[in-house]
Amino acid sequence: MEAQFLDQNLEVEFFKAFDGREMDITEEHMKERTNPGEYGCLLSHFEIWKDMVAKGHEKAVILEDDIQLPPNFESKLKNLKLPDKWDIIYLSYTSPICEGYENEDLNIGRCLGFLTYMISLDCAKKLTQFDPVDYRGGVDVQVAQMPIKTYWARESFCEHDGFLGSTISFNPNRIPIFHNTIWIEKTYGALIAFIILVCLLFYLKTRLLR
Repeated sequence: MEAQFLDQNLEVEFFKAFDGREMDITEEHMKERTNPGEYGCLLSHFEIWKDMVAKGHEKAVILEDDIQLPPNFESKLKNLKLPDKWDIIYLSYTSPICEGYENEDLNIGRCLGFLTYMISLDCAKKLTQFDPVDYRGGVDVQVAQMPIKTYWARESFCEHDGFLGSTISFNPNRIPIFHNTIWIEKTYGALIAFIILVCLLFYLKTRLLR
């Protein structure tokens, strides 16, 4: 990542990530549906939000460390048309749910994945009011359910290196089924969403009967 920033002459601040697997964290410290890797990821973002509030930054762009920047990243940011009021702008994401049209750059809606996003100071203040221990599941899943103003870029800004090498300890049992069912229905239609939901329910049933 550092080489990419240097190539584009971008001034950035690096924050050391928390690896929950290397910390003294047990399941007793976390709510249901959260594992040590997810908790470490939450703390990584949470500390940036706290720093942002402490320094009074009006907005910040946050990138995870496995992102590939486009060659025109800064110009794309400068040309992005922002709403009058917003909390989070997802710039790179997964499973986007469209809840309306904002402008030629943005849709109203929520996503999964905090791969690359812009956050306002007001939103950082809201999110840091909660104790990290009380977040349930992945931080992106939790935030997607909160009553905040979220938008996503109609054209994703960055490429992601992939989830297979993630240190968050991906577990298929933790897939946010409700969010992804809505995403599939809006993207591919109700029939496909119904078929996939039936398959997921069958999968869960076989898991429970083992």
